[in-house]
Amino acid sequence: MQSIYQKSGIYLLLLGFVACTSPQEEILEGRVKRETVTVVTKYPGRVERMYVQEGQEVGVGDTLAVLDFPEVKAKLSQAEGALVSAEAQYRMALNGATHEQLRQAVANLEGYEEQYLFAEKSHRRMQSMYSDSLISSQQFEEVTAKYKGAKAQYDAAQAKLEEVKKGVRNEQVQMALGQYERAKGARDEANVAWAERYVTAPKAFRVETIAVNEGELAMAGYPMFTGFDNEKVYLRLTIPETMVGDFRIGRELQAMGVLAGQEVSVRVASIKQLTRYADKTTNYPGWDHDQSQYELKLEPQGKLDSKKWLSGSRVLIKEIENAK
Repeated sequence: MQSIYQKSGIYLLLLGFVACTSPQEEILEGRVKRETVTVVTKYPGRVERMYVQEGQEVGVGDTLAVLDFPEVKAKLSQAEGALVSAEAQYRMALNGATHEQLRQAVANLEGYEEQYLFAEKSHRRMQSMYSDSLISSQQFEEVTAKYKGAKAQYDAAQAKLEEVKKGVRNEQVQMALGQYERAKGARDEANVAWAERYVTAPKAFRVETIAVNEGELAMAGYPMFTGFDNEKVYLRLTIPETMVGDFRIGRELQAMGVLAGQEVSVRVASIKQLTRYADKTTNYPGWDHDQSQYELKLEPQGKLDSKKWLSGSRVLIKEIENAK
């Protein structure tokens, strides 16, 4: 009985809305529209768990689903390993040589120094003997070659010791730092990708359609959830070009929700031309199909109850007296 009374009340409101219209005024028919919300994933993954159902209202930041990213998890492990290695290389470059490396360089220098001093003495003796023609040229050349080789090894060991004492070159330190920062960036990028496994609501909305189920693969950029923003309800009206001159941005109209049974004031927010006749939202056989069609977006002057003003429901629209 209560449902019959409610319907009767709506019919009376519609009757009153039409009866209050003057003969010169024309009642137009529009539709209720709501802002569509689409939730997608940035990376492909398999749905591990679903937290919402169709028809459920969610808030900003609510977790809608959790995805499994095995590839991203593997990349995260690789990035963390590379970061540890690069950090160790950078610290080693900063700290320079260890005490053991210094002792090794000193020991090498002392060993090559002994060989060099011995080769130098032998070369002086052989040079005297060669001057007195006591040895052949070949023997003297062999001793000379050994002396020069010993001197080269001694000079190299001395240079190595100086390098160890001075530490790592600044260019090598900067190179190690660059590798470390690069590894940090790769780790941070992997962490960002790993955090995307939580699919969250970008705003408060009512979930209308869930395109994937648990265990299924969600592709990157593919809509997982679609719904409507409960806070942004507006009206959409289609008119021919012969009538578009009667409307302007900011003009106020009166609208009556057929299903909601509520009368509200609306304002023309935008006017745009439709590219195809099939995009019309109302059906008026008297309109010339060759005319351009225009869509008016009407914003209500108050908050509408989204549970009553359902998307796609019919709305009767007329002009407010003295509103031109």
